[in-house]
Amino acid sequence: MLGIDTTVLLAEIGKKESSVITLPVGQAVVAGDIVSVIASGASAGQLRPANSLTRDSQVVGLSQDTAGAGSTAKVSIIGHLEVFFDAPITAADLGSSVYLGPDSGEVTLTAPSATGHSVIFLGYLQSITGGSAGKIVLNIQRVADL
Repeated sequence: MLGIDTTVLLAEIGKKESSVITLPVGQAVVAGDIVSVIASGASAGQLRPANSLTRDSQVVGLSQDTAGAGSTAKVSIIGHLEVFFDAPITAADLGSSVYLGPDSGEVTLTAPSATGHSVIFLGYLQSITGGSAGKIVLNIQRVADL
């Protein structure tokens, strides 16, 4: 038997809602934006809103800060987070897969299906906090490029 008290370990893990990192900002972001890393050019490796993905863009998380170009922002990369959907959500939607919308970076329950879009899985809807807001278990994965 290992000398690890798992009750203490699990209690510590349970205190955090998400894992957060700080990244440089290349294009202004707003708290609550799903953000990606700029893939090339002078701002490569810096954050921008994930509202116009290219095939080499990497969605990294949810911005916790409003920040302008040249500053930094805290980004939740995995965890249990509140997001705002493109349409009202209901109890029937609980447990549904959550995706990044195809055009304006919105959060949606419908996976993009048109040619030229990327399917970015954001996580699962865990609870409803009101109207178009809900908490998701964030676990970003690029599913496909259509």
